[in-house]
Amino acid sequence: RYQYDGFDLDLTYVTDKIIAMSFPSSGKMSFYRNPMSEVVRLLDTKHPNRYKVYNLCSEHSYSPSYFHGRVANFPIDDHNVP
Repeated sequence: RYQYDGFDLDLTYVTDKIIAMSFPSSGKMSFYRNPMSEVVRLLDTKHPNRYKVYNLCSEHSYSPSYFHGRVANFPIDDHNVP
């Protein structure tokens, strides 16, 4: 869990350049998943103009505009090997 500098998100830094986390959400799902607005705030604050989001989820998608168009989609069905 990442609990620093006013952030409280379910994510981990795998390396100093790779972050792993579940699908960022909005609405009711943001009560038990990372809120999209907080994920955007973290990336824009800690890694301004130096990040790309890789969405591996086949079940859900979001507008790349949340992340300034820096999104690549590689859909993988949940609980399956890539």
